[in-house]
Amino acid sequence: MENQHRSINAHIFHTSLAINLLLRALLLCAGQSAIGAQAAELKIDGVFDEPAWAQAQTLDDLVLVEPFTKVPAQLKTTVRLLAQPEGLALAFVCMQPPEVVRTAAVRARDAEPKSDTVTAVIDFDGTGQRAYLFTVGLGGAQRDGIVSGEFNVNPDWDGVWQSAVTQTEQAWNAELLIPWSAVPMAQTLTDQRRMTINVSRAVWSLGEVYAYPAISSLQSRYLSDFAVVSVPSFSQSALTIVPYASVGANLLARSTQSRAGVDVAWRPSSLFGLTAAIRPDFGQVEADTLVLNFDAIEVFNSDKRPFFTENQALFQVNGASSDQLVYTRRVGAQSEIDGALKVTGSANGFEYGTLVANETGALGSQYGVLRVLRASERLSTGYLFTHVDTDQRQASVNSVDLQWRPNSTQSLDAALIHSQIEDLGTPVSVSQTSNGLGARLGWKFAGDRTDIGVTTSHYGRYLDFNDFGFQARNSLIQLDIFGALRPEAPPGVEVVSYNAYFSARRNDAGVDLGKSLFLYTLGTPVGGGASGMQFQWESAAFDDLSSRGNGLLKRPARVFVRYYRQSRQRGKWQANFGVQNYQEGLSESFWRGRAWNIASGWSYQATDRLTIDNNVRWRASPDWLTWSGGNLFARYQRHQFISTVNVNWIPSSKHELRLKLQSNIVNARNARAVRLSPTGDPYAVAVQIAPLQVRSFGLQLRFRYEFAPLRELYVVYARGGVEREDDNPRNSIELFQDSFLLRKSDQFLVKMRWGF
Repeated sequence: MENQHRSINAHIFHTSLAINLLLRALLLCAGQSAIGAQAAELKIDGVFDEPAWAQAQTLDDLVLVEPFTKVPAQLKTTVRLLAQPEGLALAFVCMQPPEVVRTAAVRARDAEPKSDTVTAVIDFDGTGQRAYLFTVGLGGAQRDGIVSGEFNVNPDWDGVWQSAVTQTEQAWNAELLIPWSAVPMAQTLTDQRRMTINVSRAVWSLGEVYAYPAISSLQSRYLSDFAVVSVPSFSQSALTIVPYASVGANLLARSTQSRAGVDVAWRPSSLFGLTAAIRPDFGQVEADTLVLNFDAIEVFNSDKRPFFTENQALFQVNGASSDQLVYTRRVGAQSEIDGALKVTGSANGFEYGTLVANETGALGSQYGVLRVLRASERLSTGYLFTHVDTDQRQASVNSVDLQWRPNSTQSLDAALIHSQIEDLGTPVSVSQTSNGLGARLGWKFAGDRTDIGVTTSHYGRYLDFNDFGFQARNSLIQLDIFGALRPEAPPGVEVVSYNAYFSARRNDAGVDLGKSLFLYTLGTPVGGGASGMQFQWESAAFDDLSSRGNGLLKRPARVFVRYYRQSRQRGKWQANFGVQNYQEGLSESFWRGRAWNIASGWSYQATDRLTIDNNVRWRASPDWLTWSGGNLFARYQRHQFISTVNVNWIPSSKHELRLKLQSNIVNARNARAVRLSPTGDPYAVAVQIAPLQVRSFGLQLRFRYEFAPLRELYVVYARGGVEREDDNPRNSIELFQDSFLLRKSDQFLVKMRWGF
């Protein structure tokens, strides 16, 4: 009964919160009207002949930032910026005479363009918290995403905006229109909106990028250094209803399953947005990268589901390293979702957002998030609350975060995290509650050619935000120091940056988890491509995770070296190559027990509309250490082979055919068994351990037809699976060949989305 009361109270909390925010936003929007003079509607056709363009702001001081020389661009680019009632319009005029090769590859949306492109990255609030990226290729392909944390790009967000491209003999033009309803924006108190912006242009055949202002996303301080612009302020409303229907056939079980649902997005103004989903369809029309994970830490996967990518940047609060307090892949991972609701908006200088979702079935959970943020150019403070409710567990997390930029070169960020986990147990009388604390404090100096940063983090042994977040581990005290130097290079010489990273870690019990020093260079050769060299040293230390709670593992010191190179585009071909030599396992000898990791790949642009990519990786190690249960480990001789093939064909602007073929095999033999002593020292034991042979395969063939924006037909065929074999030893070539025969899953899916 107490458990039911908790669940009911959680539902009441989330529902009342959403209703209160909705009513507040409606009252605000009722009095909100468009500010600014009315103007004739623009026709987005790549031809800037409307009279309104005469009033546009002009940006034409683009300089060379890749390579990072900041010399004037050899090809002139003019960008015009115009605010209209229907949205923010940008016009790019890119001078490019016939002697400079134009590359107009047509790629799928959000794919790497590999063509001449123009890009606008816009922070509509001018606070340095987040910006929205809009890229258009010469072939007309669009790419968008969200930039946060200075330079981190999340490409999963898909906005609704327009673009068009035209060409002349001496130049090519791109026109963009971003509706005011496409992104959330803070309230303005005047008839002007202060924004910050970075515009850039890439010339693929030259391997050059020009930008204004003179900054690059490769710098540690990027988002905060955008140029300030001011445009007339407008408000715009939008309502989108996207019902869907899908039919999936399981060709192994000879069964079918039908689903239907609807996504609703309502934005009465830029100050408020509501997104709702009833029985959202999370069937796979996007294939994750195939990974065989033998580590104690799970693999992080991005989320491409539309409901969770829409206006999700507000909820992104990071912990130490790559940890996230809201990891939306948790929702729907165990059970299907009945419904979900998200509300975001701004009022009185605050941004707010809430998200609730309810899963079905006995294993289903209820998820809730509340986020409040007050952001300005210098100081931003935020609060995040998450709650997950199941029959046997209640998990709540509270977090306070701060970002302070006292001047143009320094920044300070901090976060304090508290978790409360209540395992209700059976019966309820044996319930247990644990409270955990965590904190992060970081300082960064970002100069023109020098970066320095220091970050310290502490996770208590009871801190746990994995119910809704992604947390690699707890019981951690970590110090990170990094630095970067980008010397000025004369024109015509490869630009190289030098980087260093030092880390020291231990757990709450004082156990040394190791120190590491990572030195690497990043090179931008003249004409395009990239190169790099890496050196890494790790001290002897203890591993307290690999045994899954069965004792410490003492490992020796290690040294890693790596070199990689990506060529420039040569005709229709581009290639990459990398080789790494490193220590793993328990060998203490610098020369013996070293492993090799060799990776190579190529890309072939058969036509402007057909691209073929292939990447392969081979790993070989005489001492690969894996956990075998309890305090038992195996030292294998391992071979691993990974191959990925992507074929993308876009016969027209509305048709897209994509093939993704992945194979990943591990062939580990001649195992030597070791156990852990109470001091963590491994010692050999006479235990027979079978070979470890794993083959995995994934094939997805996807056809997409776009009737109109938000009106799409998907036809998807997917096959593959993972299989482990211990009793049928084979060589790696046979194992790889047989991976293509795997048929643990064999499905056919047809899905229709028809938005209004």
